Amino acid sequence: EDVIRFMKKIRIKENPDGGIVETSDSYQNTMWCCLNSFLGYLAKEGIIPRNYMLDIKKGKNHDLERINEHRVLLTSKDFKQILKALDVVSQNNIGRTNTYNRDKLIILLLMTTGMRETALVEINVEDIHLDTQSLYVIDKGKLPHKYFLGQDVCLLIEEYLNDRREILFDKAEITDALFVSS
Repeated sequence: EDVIRFMKKIRIKENPDGGIVETSDSYQNTMWCCLNSFLGYLAKEGIIPRNYMLDIKKGKNHDLERINEHRVLLTSKDFKQILKALDVVSQNNIGRTNTYNRDKLIILLLMTTGMRETALVEINVEDIHLDTQSLYVIDKGKLPHKYFLGQDVCLLIEEYLNDRREILFDKAEITDALFVSS
């Protein structure tokens, strides 16, 4: 009864201005998961007879449904326009530090592999295997993933690695990170 009462209570919260608003589905589901984990532990240790969260259905995440309503898939034409826009930006930045190869490689890796941004920024040089045209990354949940790269991406990696060597040499820096910035 206490758990049910608590789950009902977290459905609304008070605003700083004193008004009451409904909490998000993801917040409610996070609370459910925390309680489920904690009560599961207590039941496993014999402190309570069973996990009472098993009697309470986890809510459907309507927040994700609302996000997905607005999600649009990109076409190959869209990808070409993105790369063309990068070319235009690069041409307009004459006189600035050239990061064209780095930026294009970042976009191409995200577009061709579908990897997460967090995995992309964790790539080290030794994760790239140009001989087999592959890339190994550790993604969410510390799961290893192997991506196969096209020849155009591998050529761009080679160009960027040359740029990277110059950048690091000029700054007298040593790092394993693939992507470097100022």
